[in-house]
Parts: sequence; C-alpha cells; structure tokens
Amino acid sequence: MGCVILSLILVVAVRALIRTGAWKHLVPVKYKEFSVPLPLLFVLIVVPFLPLGGAWWWLHKTFPTENFSFSQKTWTLGEIKERLEDESRLRIDLQGKAASFPIARKVSGACASDLVSSICELYAKELQCDHNPKSHAFTIGLRP
Repeated sequence: MGCVILSLILVVAVRALIRTGAWKHLVPVKYKEFSVPLPLLFVLIVVPFLPLGGAWWWLHKTFPTENFSFSQKTWTLGEIKERLEDESRLRIDLQGKAASFPIARKVSGACASDLVSSICELYAKELQCDHNPKSHAFTIGLRP
C-alpha cells in the first residue's frame, strides 16, 4: 500500500514539475572540482532515492537474510554438512550416526556457524554439539 501511495505522489509531483517548466531549469551539481548542470526535475526525483538505495545496499551486503536455509525437505546432518563445507570455511565433524540424523524443521542463518548453532539449539535434547571458534569447527554427535 505504501508503494502505491509513494508512486502516486511521485507521478503527481513529476506532472506538476513538467507543467511548471521545472525541467528547463538547470541546477549545478558540484563534487570537488567538477560541476554538472542537471535538470531540476531529475535532481528532485533521483536525490531522495540515493540515501535509500545506499542504505539498502549496505544493509543487504552486511546482514544477508537467511543466507543459508534448509526447509524444502527433511535434510540429514550429513547433507547439511556437505553443503555448508562447500560454501563456507566452517568444518563439521559428525560422530557416530549423527550424519543420518534428520532435520525436519526449517533452519536458517545469516552465516554457516549461525545456522549450525541454531540446529544445536533446536535439537539440544538429541544432539551434543561442541564449537571451536578459532578453527571454525563444530563437533556434533548423538546424545546417549
């Protein structure tokens, strides 16, 4: 709904600026020694979106949502281990029959270690997890 209202405001503003001839007025945009004359209409449309675009890019790059996610089927710890070790520096040592342990719930995380930590928290009664942050390694086994 917010996008529709924003779009309508933008359309009305552009029409008003065109009718008043604002597109004929040039505004000097200066950066250090450079100066570029741009139409006022262009400046009024583009400038408000620059901070929003920059903030979105930085947030998306810094905090990817669900960078790693396992939800479409029941995964085994062995399958999750293979995928995470292919896509990250994380190393997972599965002891005993832990490789065939099924993960039936949706698990996700911004990074591989976050995802494995969430698996260990969700299945704390069934799994025994040890994490060595220096070597980026997890040791996972089934509880007796």
